[in-house]
Order: sequence, then C-alpha cells, then structure tokens
Amino acid sequence: MNDWVDDTARPGEPVNQAVREPRRVLAALAAFGTRRRTPAWSVLWRTAIPVTLGIALAVGGGLGLGAS
Repeated sequence: MNDWVDDTARPGEPVNQAVREPRRVLAALAAFGTRRRTPAWSVLWRTAIPVTLGIALAVGGGLGLGAS
C-alpha cells in the first residue's frame, strides 16, 4: 500500500485501477471508431472556454475598476 496520496484514485481504490480505468474508456471509444483526437479536443474545449471567459471577465473588471 502506498503512503502518498494520488488525486486520480478514489478513496480505497488501488492506484493502478485509477490508471487502468481511463484506458478502458479510450479502448471503448476506439472500438466504436472514435479518432484519438476527438477526446483530446473535448478536454481542450472543456478547459479552454472557462479559462478564456474567466480571463476576459478579470481583464474587463480590472480595466473597469482601474478607470474609476
């Protein structure tokens, strides 16, 4: 048993199971003919859109507060 904490593992779940699970999902997607790029683009869009909106709001708010 490892003493260090792994954020990808659920409590009580072995670390190797947490690593194996995403591979199963990718294997299932590949079995249906999904290109490897598709999940990568999905992750990019799920992170890029909120980050871009947050930066735009922060810059807009900062400029608004700085102008007054």
